[in-house]
Amino acid sequence: MSVDISINTTLNNITESNATASDISSDTSPSPSNQQPASSNEKSRSKSSTSYNLKDESKYSIGKTDSNELFKVPVTNDMVQQLFDPNLKKSYFDYLIVLSLLSNCLIYYILPENYRIITFIALYLFWRLCYNAGIGVLLYYQSKYQSLFKITNNLLLSINNGKTTSSNSFLTTLKKILINNELRVKIDDPNYNSLPLEFKTWILFRVVVNLILMNDFTTYILLVLACSKNSFDQSLPLIFLRWSLGIGLFIFNLIVKLDAHKIVKDYAWYWGDFFFRLHNNEELIFDGVFDLAPHPMYSIGYAGYYGFALMTKSYTVLMVSIIGHILQILFLNIVETPHIEKLYGSSDDSNSIKFIKKRDLNIFRDEGSPSLTFFYKNFNFIRITDYFQISILIFFGLILPFLLPYDLKTNKIIITLTILTKISSSLLIDSILYFQSKFKSFTKYQMKNSYLNLNNLENIKKIEILTFKNFTIIYNSVLILNYSNLICISIREIFFNFNEFSSSSTNNYLFLKLIISTSLIILQLSINLQIIESIGIFGWFYGDFFLILNDSKKNYIKNLTRSGIYRYLNNPERFSSILTIWSLFLVFNYKIEFLILAIIYTLNNYLILNFIEKPHMIELYGENNVINHKSGIEKSLNQLFLPLQLQDSLIKISTSVDNLINNSSKIVDNYIVNKRRKSSSNKNLHELNKQKLALNF
Repeated sequence: MSVDISINTTLNNITESNATASDISSDTSPSPSNQQPASSNEKSRSKSSTSYNLKDESKYSIGKTDSNELFKVPVTNDMVQQLFDPNLKKSYFDYLIVLSLLSNCLIYYILPENYRIITFIALYLFWRLCYNAGIGVLLYYQSKYQSLFKITNNLLLSINNGKTTSSNSFLTTLKKILINNELRVKIDDPNYNSLPLEFKTWILFRVVVNLILMNDFTTYILLVLACSKNSFDQSLPLIFLRWSLGIGLFIFNLIVKLDAHKIVKDYAWYWGDFFFRLHNNEELIFDGVFDLAPHPMYSIGYAGYYGFALMTKSYTVLMVSIIGHILQILFLNIVETPHIEKLYGSSDDSNSIKFIKKRDLNIFRDEGSPSLTFFYKNFNFIRITDYFQISILIFFGLILPFLLPYDLKTNKIIITLTILTKISSSLLIDSILYFQSKFKSFTKYQMKNSYLNLNNLENIKKIEILTFKNFTIIYNSVLILNYSNLICISIREIFFNFNEFSSSSTNNYLFLKLIISTSLIILQLSINLQIIESIGIFGWFYGDFFLILNDSKKNYIKNLTRSGIYRYLNNPERFSSILTIWSLFLVFNYKIEFLILAIIYTLNNYLILNFIEKPHMIELYGENNVINHKSGIEKSLNQLFLPLQLQDSLIKISTSVDNLINNSSKIVDNYIVNKRRKSSSNKNLHELNKQKLALNF
């Protein structure tokens, strides 16, 4: 009892000097990420995130070359308007592009029905590769070596000043006519001759883009038509559902593309910053759909692909759409992202990311690397706890499924143990975090069992960090155990119950379910990695729950993370933590055991976020920073889709739910505090009685 009193006294003396909640702002616990490409630089986040097109356009009508030459940027038109608006003057290349589009339609018309699908799969993949590999190579070499400037310069010199012979005169004349016509039609400016090579190169590059992108879209739409033969071969309710969702996705896709073009206009649409910069627009743009999702042109901007797959009820369209989307993401990561980081700086260069990396290194400097995270990240070959955690995965996830017999009784035992393990481990983690947040109980326990002198401040700091490190081992072990159990029951379902799993009569739309489930699992992993990128290992493992010293808070806590995925979602783990379990429920044909597990995962996720993490964050960072902040998705949905009246109704509902949660949380807190006081009083009374009894003897 005297040890407990001593520890409480020590902690009270320490925490009296700590900063109040209003003095501190910080990186949250499990919260994540950072946006890069079409939006990445920290500077751009700290300022007003509006597009140059929505400000004073005259301010941004000046271009700047790499040699710092300034020029007035002539007005340009988007590809659809340029090709199909009868009021705009057309170049010879425009007519050739339209002719190529018509030729695709002619091919579709003259081909026998049974040859259309394979032909347009081939044509679409050809143009998609021209896009991602062809344009990708051009932009890659332009970014690295400015190769397109050299090609354009040589081309213009050859057609304007080059000597012609009988063998090449026709070719040279044709090139001269086509290129000069393209430049004169597209650059309707009296100062044509004074425009730099960089701008003229961009204009010629746009011809290639128009040709490839318009044919890419046309061949895809013709493939959709070729695959739509069975689109109405279903019951009426399913047809209505498919077409409603499909049309909804297409309209959403259209809104995203139109809003993106409204914001970035032709300059970014045609990769203008590979050629020249806009003066006074040196920062990345966050506005409209660019606040809705990372790289909206390449992420949610492909929703229409999946809408067409739904409308046609075609796995062919779905698989081709997935391939096209994957190629586009590769293009983003290989070509665009490095160039954007080169111009605007990498997210790793931002002050917040540097701070997060330095913090993790400082906390885990004794081990040489941060704690093991997930199944593989930060594995340390000389850290015994890492081998213990990996052995959990190997035994429960990979050996146990085949070690036990497959019968009904064994299955029930495994599923029951999986459910009980999840419940008990959730209670363990939730209890540790709750009592640590309210009473610093985990730290007190560590102090109680420590051999260090508690009157020394440096020793208290060591105990702080040691307490956190011990929790990381517990948390990650629990995480691995629960997911190993899911792997175990999933493997047993597939290998020992394969006929039922793969039967079309018992598991409808298995292929579609596999695609959706795999996508959800990959999405969960991706979001979690972005979370760690944004808040570090310290944030992932709820590090700010374990800091009790004012000096520690100053050293390890800064502003709440609003970058990366936190730009779009306030609590991304609200969704990412449950995607895998619901995907298993889907793919295993809605079995009751997976439904029970999914409900447990979802309820626990809701409880820990609303009753443990949120109150802790409000206490630490202030209510205004936690509750009143609007995520990028919320702002974008309000701006693009929701009328003001509906927004007001949703705010009222959200406020009511928050008040209910807060009131419930206070009731629970008061009950536990009173219970602890009563327990403490009983202990003190018992100790006093023991002392009296000893005196009597």
